[in-house]
Amino acid sequence: MLERLDGRTILVTGASAGIVNNAGAGIYQNLVDTSAGEYQHLFDTNVRSTLLFTRHAVPVMVQQRSGTILMISSMAGLHGPLV
Repeated sequence: MLERLDGRTILVTGASAGIVNNAGAGIYQNLVDTSAGEYQHLFDTNVRSTLLFTRHAVPVMVQQRSGTILMISSMAGLHGPLV
């Protein structure tokens, strides 16, 4: 089944459902130099997209009584960017 979600197309297939959340963005400048629009892009990429795609896939997993959600993040969250 193909579904449109937030301008992106995702595919959920019958036998085995799963989702890999691997989107990530960063802002590598001072907070005072970061616009509200840049912060919104960061939040939408790192938080909102993960929530929306996972929320969309979970009903299929529940119906099948199986599935996997894999969240991948960056080491930059612990150590900062490699600049």
